[in-house]
Amino acid sequence: MGKKIIITGATGLIGKYITQVLSSRGDEVTVFTRSPNTAKNELPGAKEFVKWDSYDKTGEWQRHIEGKDAILHLAGEPLLGALWSNDYKEKILKSRELGTRTLVYAISRTDNKPKAFISASAIGYYGSSENNVTYTEESLPGDGFLAEVCKRWETEAAEAESLGLRRASIRVGIVLDTREGALEKLLTPFKYFMGGTVGEGNQWISWIHLIDVANIFIFALDNDFVDGALNAVAPNPVRMKDFMEILGGVMNRPSWLKIPEFPIKAAIGEASVPVTEGIKVLPERTQELGYRFQFSRFEDALNDLLKSS
Repeated sequence: MGKKIIITGATGLIGKYITQVLSSRGDEVTVFTRSPNTAKNELPGAKEFVKWDSYDKTGEWQRHIEGKDAILHLAGEPLLGALWSNDYKEKILKSRELGTRTLVYAISRTDNKPKAFISASAIGYYGSSENNVTYTEESLPGDGFLAEVCKRWETEAAEAESLGLRRASIRVGIVLDTREGALEKLLTPFKYFMGGTVGEGNQWISWIHLIDVANIFIFALDNDFVDGALNAVAPNPVRMKDFMEILGGVMNRPSWLKIPEFPIKAAIGEASVPVTEGIKVLPERTQELGYRFQFSRFEDALNDLLKSS
């Protein structure tokens, strides 16, 4: 018999894929969303669509938590695609910190609580790797806006443990997919022979194939021994110059431009940190717990994605 699972953020890149996988294997997926009608069109496999206000502690949505087996919490304002003004940074933080707090509060009010709370986080937790440090799940949090967001996000998620739930926080890296995200934005310049690196290209890119990041969430969902932090990054990060050269090779295009960091930093501010500074993260604990990656090598991931695009 399938599990009864709530997913927030199900209309995002990762959420869509997870919903598809869980529905196809027979789980009953309830989607908590701000726009149920839109979600119905995008997620035909889900069983139920509930209007969810992540800041409303008295909403009718809370009764739908009763009797569910687990919650996958992916919701939050997108990190890419907008200038990080002070107002937008506040939205990024509140959507994660207060949204998670409201969800955990709602769980506390149920009689038949879920058994597991699997929450997204991000490798921004560690700061950046300009000093060439390698981070694992045991590393301390770093500095900067994203690190602060992730620390607060995980602190709120950890409150689910006091309610008797198993809690895992999945620290997601740069997700590769040809339809959305960083890779999708790079394809057009390369198609027109305008590919290249940002700066010197020595910054680390801790990437992961969409299939693997979704499967890590599902691995955490399915296995009772999985809790705490897991890094959702492939075991072989690459430097940006290698990332671009391999991408160009797979697409049969040159990687020859050198794009200065300054205009990118000027255009999108702190949102440029993952691109201009980078971070080297390894999935040490994720692998120790038994997760096996489908795509460990960057070139294999690209070949798979571009073959199916």
